[in-house]
Amino acid sequence: PFPTRRSSDLTTLVNVAATITPDGTVETLTLEQWNSALAVNLTGAFLMCKAGVPELRRAGGGSIINIASQLGHLGVPLRSPYCTSKAALIHFTRILAMDHAVDNIRANTISPGFILTERSSARSGGKDKARVINGPRHLLNRPGEPEEIAAGALYLAGDESSFVTATDL
Repeated sequence: PFPTRRSSDLTTLVNVAATITPDGTVETLTLEQWNSALAVNLTGAFLMCKAGVPELRRAGGGSIINIASQLGHLGVPLRSPYCTSKAALIHFTRILAMDHAVDNIRANTISPGFILTERSSARSGGKDKARVINGPRHLLNRPGEPEEIAAGALYLAGDESSFVTATDL
């Protein structure tokens, strides 16, 4: 579905940056902590899309993949900056898809559950503890692996998903 491309063309933009957000309530979190979460998790994706959309358009279209989180749908206590920023990222991506479908630019989110990485496991005290704590929170009784999320991103980046836009995987 895409025209002939040069090797230098931008065809896929993946926004995966996220910041570690502190636990707290509206009473205990500072404005700086709130703004920091939104700046990285939401505004960062906005700025990358602002720079990337013209390049994707120039290439004849492409795919934007924003990594959100199931916590953008569910929310959990004491995690309002993270959950709110990921919920906003999901909605931003839907609007992005609507705005740029005419440019043959698709925009989708991936909202994984707990993925077993060094960074995410640190919150639980290491990978072994993270498996025990976070596994039962998922229907398959285990955390996800980074490769499983990468496979979803490869699908959304490829021609096999050329009709998929404004979707949260």
